[in-house]
Amino acid sequence: MKTKKYAQIGGALIAIMLFNTVAFAFDDLPDAHKAKVAVDYLVDQGCLKGYDDNTFRPDNNVSRVESLKIVLACLDLKELTQFGEFILNKDDTLNVGGVTTVISTDNTAVSYVKHIRFPAPADDEKMQFKDIDLEDWYIPYLQESIHRDLVRGYVDGTIKPQQQVSLAELLTILMRAAKAKNPDMVVNLSLLPSYIAESEWYAEGIAFGLEQKLIGVEEGKRLAPFYNLNRGEAVIIVYNYIVLGKKIAGEPVPTTTTTTETQIVAATNVNSSLLDFTESGVASYYGYGVDGSNTASGEKLDVNAYQVAHKTLPFNSVVTITNPANGKWVKARVIDRGPHIDGRIVDLTPSAFEAIADLSAGVVKVDLTVDSVPNS
Repeated sequence: MKTKKYAQIGGALIAIMLFNTVAFAFDDLPDAHKAKVAVDYLVDQGCLKGYDDNTFRPDNNVSRVESLKIVLACLDLKELTQFGEFILNKDDTLNVGGVTTVISTDNTAVSYVKHIRFPAPADDEKMQFKDIDLEDWYIPYLQESIHRDLVRGYVDGTIKPQQQVSLAELLTILMRAAKAKNPDMVVNLSLLPSYIAESEWYAEGIAFGLEQKLIGVEEGKRLAPFYNLNRGEAVIIVYNYIVLGKKIAGEPVPTTTTTTETQIVAATNVNSSLLDFTESGVASYYGYGVDGSNTASGEKLDVNAYQVAHKTLPFNSVVTITNPANGKWVKARVIDRGPHIDGRIVDLTPSAFEAIADLSAGVVKVDLTVDSVPNS
């Protein structure tokens, strides 16, 4: 079976294809788990692996850069190339593949294609994000993804590599990968639910996911674009993309794979009981010293992620918090309870607060609306 590994050689990320047999049986992935088929398939393809303790941890969070690594390893992406041209004159020689050609006329244009070699990350203008460490494990994957235009940074100069990836983000990454392979591809935006505007940055990604049957929505429920995926759910979506593509192309897939229709991420189906909830008041933010601490939901607080504490909204609800003084807004996920000071309606992580106001302000008046609420 084919295994794809990546090596950093001369600034370029090189895919090395090996052939071997993969044996696996993760201790924490029973046959009944919704991600079992998808995980087994991609592990068998050699592009996915678990942890050293023989676990896969399908219900753990998956970050933006972890999802990029999965996409780059598992998708059959075209090599990045660059076209060029130079001029040769009469009697000049050209050697290609050991074959020498003598040029017979002046001003002969010679076209060429070369593989793109990335500069060292520190010298790469596309890698000048203020929230990355150029020594971290994910840098080769992030650099290739940036050059492939699979992912883009934020207006504040960050890329938020460790932020948990949302449904909208992963579908947009896959949509961009599909467009790179087929530049003439047009996404059918008419498939969007009425509550998602075509002008939203993630609209094409969501429409692409629905069109390709990577996700689905139950009748009477609302799809939550900013639902944060776990490892198993991210793998299911990538698996759906790969297997559906193989089926369309008439390529064989293992008989153990199920149809994509049974692999829809159920967590994207949400109820609408609180979608009309609005609130205005004061927002404050957590101190950096509590990074990694436990929250009321049981999830660890990540000061670099867009997370929020609210007194009553269900955990994993996604809210939009707007600063009416400057019009800036941020979408954040409810993971904790609080704040416990009268007049304050939310506590934001520093990253989320900084998206709408200067940290030096300490507190800011905000308006809150609800984007999605998970199934009860």
